[in-house]
Amino acid sequence: MQAATLLTSHADRELEKTELLPRGIDTSLGDTWVQPYDKRDVPEDDKDWSECLRGYKKQYLLIACLYAGPCYAIFMYSVVMSIWYGSWWNTSAGQPYIAKEEDLKMGKYIDVYRSLPAVLETHMWFAVLMLGLITFQIGFAIVGTFCDLKNAFKYHRALGIFTAMAIFVAAFLGTVSLFLCDVQPKRGSENLFFCAIGVGIMVFLVMGLYYAGKGLYGLHFQYMCISVCLVFSPGWNRITTVIIRHALQSIRGVTQGCFVMSTWSEHGYFYVWSFYAGMGSLALWWLLVPCTRAPFFKKYSVGWFYMLGMFGILLGCTWQTFIDWEQAPAWPLSSIQNCTKQEFTSWSNFTKGAKTAGLYSINMGYGVCAPSSASKQQGVPQIFVQHPVIEQPRTAPQNVGMRTDDLSLSEKYEKTAIAYWQGEM
Repeated sequence: MQAATLLTSHADRELEKTELLPRGIDTSLGDTWVQPYDKRDVPEDDKDWSECLRGYKKQYLLIACLYAGPCYAIFMYSVVMSIWYGSWWNTSAGQPYIAKEEDLKMGKYIDVYRSLPAVLETHMWFAVLMLGLITFQIGFAIVGTFCDLKNAFKYHRALGIFTAMAIFVAAFLGTVSLFLCDVQPKRGSENLFFCAIGVGIMVFLVMGLYYAGKGLYGLHFQYMCISVCLVFSPGWNRITTVIIRHALQSIRGVTQGCFVMSTWSEHGYFYVWSFYAGMGSLALWWLLVPCTRAPFFKKYSVGWFYMLGMFGILLGCTWQTFIDWEQAPAWPLSSIQNCTKQEFTSWSNFTKGAKTAGLYSINMGYGVCAPSSASKQQGVPQIFVQHPVIEQPRTAPQNVGMRTDDLSLSEKYEKTAIAYWQGEM
């Protein structure tokens, strides 16, 4: 009887230690039902709260590894293919960003630009460096956490500043290039969602380093875990796009080249599905799966406000996709059909025009400045417009500055243009 009483008392003390951490922090499911949460009204940088989070370091490490694993694999595939082909590889499109001249002449690949922007190419080099350094950082963290080797965290700390620099530079350059000179159209709110990911990487990186410097390692684990997840989140764009591209090829016979063309067409291509996949995967490992579930950001903290903002932008992308656009339903396979010979000819003319006149004035019209009406896209070849509307000019078109090195040719083009816009062609 006495032994049973001692065992019961010991069990009660253990239960008290797990449910009531320092200064009464309650990590039971409580009101939130999906994750442990500190209900006390104390600042985020409270030392006891950080110590509570530190007890979940294995969970945060597992979250980062499980979330980033598929994305890491597809990133490494891009790196291997880039080395094999000799040019940066676009895994989503299934072709190099800049194809070799012989491949373009043979019609093996098609593109709409001559070279990558310098800021984007610099981002890619730093991204490769970043992948290598993150691999070592997570490796040291795994060894130090699960094998209890203290020297591993010593190396983790020594390498951390270089890894942080690579992450910050890659994220900053990538965010700028996405917003101003992306080479793959991302419509309206979707462009802003991509940019918000880049901002989040830098914010969480700085917060993680700040808390490590203050000795609040639990908060460091939490913020760096989500920073790493955001670093790898673009992998979900590639994963979902590859799945959709192959599904279109199997179901409708849409070729790889036709798929690339369709991303620039009237209906375009929607990345919102990859946003759902990325955020859903993070929520799954962070908040739902019992073996990896860990505390969410403290209410009204930097991380809490960021996640709230990202959810709002995701709602904006959803609204744009399903409601705001004047077009057919936006399901992944609804709009894209296999391309005709005439459409390939029109695409060839369009790419030559973009390469000659400049891509990025057009790109802004397809990116963050895309109009809400898909039938009124700037610069869309008429062959892609399902219901072309020819606007009749109020006055006869006038020559406002054409090339005069071949006057007869300029006059011929001018007459053709006037006849076209007056509906005589």
